[in-house]
Amino acid sequence: MTFEMIDRQEIVVNLYSTRNTRPLQHYGHVQYVSRRMKYAIVYINKEVSDQLIEEIEKIDFVKSVSLSPKKEIDMNFEQVLGEDNTDFIRSLSGNYHERSLDDIVASFKSTKSDNPKEEG
Repeated sequence: MTFEMIDRQEIVVNLYSTRNTRPLQHYGHVQYVSRRMKYAIVYINKEVSDQLIEEIEKIDFVKSVSLSPKKEIDMNFEQVLGEDNTDFIRSLSGNYHERSLDDIVASFKSTKSDNPKEEG
């Protein structure tokens, strides 16, 4: 038996009511349900996503279904923040348990004071 990776598509399902979200499990993996904002994140098989989206839209408590833009978002923030902050970003991704709280606060304050936009 070999392991095969199945392509999945994340969809956002806007709901009228979050009381009966259990039927969504029939179509895919329900990752998250927001009771306050009335939406659900569901992962479905990508090869049959068009057919499943049409079926999900027909459910009574579903307001609308849309594809998640998560794959199109560029998660490389170094270009946005500029080269001045790359060392700070790398220091944040380090292990916090090896650094003391004073060192972390000092590195944050030093990068904050170097930014002339926030002083005025």
